[in-house]
Amino acid sequence: MSIPEPKTKAWHDRRRLTLGGSDANILLNGSASDILNLWRIKTGAAEPENLDDVFRVQLGIVTEDLNAAWFERKTGSAVIARNDFRKSIKHPFMAANLDGEVVLPNGVSAVFEAKHTGPRSGESASD
Repeated sequence: MSIPEPKTKAWHDRRRLTLGGSDANILLNGSASDILNLWRIKTGAAEPENLDDVFRVQLGIVTEDLNAAWFERKTGSAVIARNDFRKSIKHPFMAANLDGEVVLPNGVSAVFEAKHTGPRSGESASD
């Protein structure tokens, strides 16, 4: 296992043109300064925070494979479409970088979101 490569300029440029889940969280938290900063980033007036050297972010990235494998082991459902970029047809400003997708037994597709949790998160090792 190695430290993930930094995100490319093209990745950041594509992200700047859309609103994703992290952006929605900023918009919904109601912090005027955070919303203004997001606007500055989206308009190119400011650069996004560089998360390449933030340990918890990098830990989350490198544990995505483990989380997907654990989910598959516990549920029997395969995680597909790993790291796909999806853009809404109806609302093209809305997009997501999927950790994965799961097709449920009834044929319905669901988003797989891999998050690393720490010992104080309330999750047990067997979950």
